[in-house]
Order: sequence, then structure tokens, then C-alpha cells
Amino acid sequence: MFPFVDGNGRCARALAYLILCRKYGRWLPGERTIIMLIKQNRERYRQGLADADSAEKGGRVNLTPLATLIAELLARQLEEAHTATASSSQA
Repeated sequence: MFPFVDGNGRCARALAYLILCRKYGRWLPGERTIIMLIKQNRERYRQGLADADSAEKGGRVNLTPLATLIAELLARQLEEAHTATASSSQA
């Protein structure tokens, strides 16, 4: 429930980000990385974890809120990178 207390959440996010970067063969662009964006959206992230925990206790799997948040934040990082790249190429 509290992903920022013992470091396990940070390690998992860092590893997931590294795997994603490796898949694309480079660091993903953007000034605010998904890791920073998760920190800025901590309450939504925690709620997604809580929803997943609640579903598991009921014998179900529900990662939808968490997956939706991660997809939105990754899209935001890439949009910001695209905007920055477009602005710098026009300068």
C-alpha cells in the first residue's frame, strides 16, 4: 500500500523503466520521466495499488486503475519530449 516507504516500489519502477528503455534501445526522452510523474501523482498511484490489493483479497485481479495511470503518465512523458524536440528544432 505504501510504495515509497521501503524502496521496493522504487526498485520495481526503476527496473520496469529500464526494461522499457532497453526494448526501445535508448533512454526514453522527456524532462519529467515517468518515475517523476508517478511521484507527482502519488495519491492516484497509491489508490491503484489499494484497488489491486482489494481485488486480490476478493480472489480477483484488477490492475486496470494502475495500468491506466502508468499509460497516461508514459504518454505525458513522451508528449513532453515530442513538444520539446519540436520546439528546439524550430529554434
